[in-house]
Amino acid sequence: MTTAVVAYGAANRRASALETYLDRMTLEQDSLHAVMAEQAFMLERVTDARMSDAEVGEVERLRNQLDQTATFLNEARSVADERSRAFDTQHATLVEKDTALRECSDVQGRLEQQLETCIFEKAAFEKRARAGTHPTGERPTSGTSAFSQSVDFPAAAGE
Repeated sequence: MTTAVVAYGAANRRASALETYLDRMTLEQDSLHAVMAEQAFMLERVTDARMSDAEVGEVERLRNQLDQTATFLNEARSVADERSRAFDTQHATLVEKDTALRECSDVQGRLEQQLETCIFEKAAFEKRARAGTHPTGERPTSGTSAFSQSVDFPAAAGE
């Protein structure tokens, strides 16, 4: 039972750590989306105005930065998806183990109860045997052994 509780606690701690990591990845992804949106806005604003050579260079720099950010975001998304699948697999395994441990604990409880009942019944049988309510010798069956004792009856009145 203790092993089941410890295993369950360890599994929950591991699942909690994975959930925390996935939450952090989601926050990073959201912040990257915000940066990309800001860069897209800046890019549109720069392309709408008349551009000088310096502005054209700025537009190219922003495009490159946007492409790099998109690449990083896609890589982060694929890593997060992969870890999410691994987490789901591990979670399913832990649920199966938890179910098996619960079933094992139930069976152990029933066995302990049956053992206890058996011990009390055995003690009751031994107590009755010690009380001596049953004859200790073997009793001969009727008509199969010789009669070795005679019994005298008192004389009847007038004999």
